[in-house]
Amino acid sequence: MSFICTGTPVCLPIYTKVVYDFCFQEEDFDLTTAACDPPAMPSNVTCSVAVTCALAGTFPAATSGFVLSNWTYSGTVTLTWNCTVDATVTTVSADLPFAFFKQGVLLCSPPPGTKLVCEATAQCLPFIDFANNLVGAHVAVCLEFESLAKVKLLVQTYGELTPAECETGGLLPCPPGPLPPPCDP
Repeated sequence: MSFICTGTPVCLPIYTKVVYDFCFQEEDFDLTTAACDPPAMPSNVTCSVAVTCALAGTFPAATSGFVLSNWTYSGTVTLTWNCTVDATVTTVSADLPFAFFKQGVLLCSPPPGTKLVCEATAQCLPFIDFANNLVGAHVAVCLEFESLAKVKLLVQTYGELTPAECETGGLLPCPPGPLPPPCDP
């Protein structure tokens, strides 16, 4: 769709958030559980993982404008596998919880107006430990810590945007007139 600009230039404020500072850390670990009871040959192991993180507290760093932040993250790995005993296949699943504490993450976060947030993503790779009758998952968690700042951008516009004439191909008529008038700034 094309537009035709009319009117005099006006600056419109647009509020958004920008990443002021960020860093990431990766945590790798293994979780295991007993495979089959009675001991049998486990097979078809799959896993899924869900993880969340939250700010646990902040304190000023030695450098002005920086903060040291503490974070908690936790999640659950869900394992599903088959146990075969005397030609009978049984599907088994287990939820394996995990939780960690990250201390002293340094972020530039000058007050006022910045907010600290965390985003956590994770992947898992299932495995079988035949020697010890265990199933498990190798888990990789990526933690991204951010300092966000709310900013106001002034965007220059030229009055109302009026849509160009429609090309309907005879299926539907064009809407009557231009778009509704914009709000007064």
